[in-house]
Amino acid sequence: MKYTRENVIFTDKQVPVKLSYVNTPLARSVSFSYHDSIEIQYIFSGKCTYFIRNKLYELEKNDLLIIHNNEPHCFVNSPKIEKLCLIISKDFLKNIENKQINLKPLLTCRKGFAHKVRFPDPAETELLVVLKQLIKEYEDIKSNRQPFSGRLVYLFSMILKYHSEKKTINKKPALNTSQQKYVKEALYFIDQNYTRDIDLNDLAKAVHITPTYFSHLFKKLTGNTFKDYLINKRISFAKEQIAKNPTEKIISAALFSGFSDLSNFNHVFKKLVGTTPSEYRKIHQ
Repeated sequence: MKYTRENVIFTDKQVPVKLSYVNTPLARSVSFSYHDSIEIQYIFSGKCTYFIRNKLYELEKNDLLIIHNNEPHCFVNSPKIEKLCLIISKDFLKNIENKQINLKPLLTCRKGFAHKVRFPDPAETELLVVLKQLIKEYEDIKSNRQPFSGRLVYLFSMILKYHSEKKTINKKPALNTSQQKYVKEALYFIDQNYTRDIDLNDLAKAVHITPTYFSHLFKKLTGNTFKDYLINKRISFAKEQIAKNPTEKIISAALFSGFSDLSNFNHVFKKLVGTTPSEYRKIHQ
């Protein structure tokens, strides 16, 4: 299985951090990728699923996920999710580590590492204050380098504290190991082929299980049918194409995203996004 290397661009070289706040029913395009930075995902509300290497992580409100540099990972979309993503240069964190805090337990990718951290209720309120302040300071990062960096150190000290407590969450996963393998292979197949004319039979054949069984697994994990998931992914991709290419014809974006009928594309786009493709283009010009 091939993974895409993600080139993370930091807008401020002195504080090489990329912060993204997501609050949407439509996830970005799923892609198995990796990068050379440390990634933190925190769930404010909703539920979602991540694959890190070959392991499945089911996340819900108040869960935090740590993804190491060069670890292949994939975000599975959710009916509705509110989350924060922090991507931080490992060299920047090493510099912090040398000066203020020992981050080796978090930054070292080792066998048995607990990627998922659950914060207890008393710490959740404090954590939310720290995260919301980081979001606010990041809006003008060049004017807030010192407070932002200091708050980042405090965030990692909190993560380190509750990660080191190693309180195992014994919640039974939705899928067992072999079922997770099927779904991971299916997500990869969709990621490579969603702009083509594919259906449930193609997918089931690719992962060597029956369409009925696959539908059951997929719905159990993602909360979506294969058809809905595929449409969401195509529309997410279409949104990116329309925003990036303001002079391109709408029909080109539709065809490039896997739709064969412009009328159907316009109808689905309006239903999921809330605007027509043309209106969406005007908003993002």
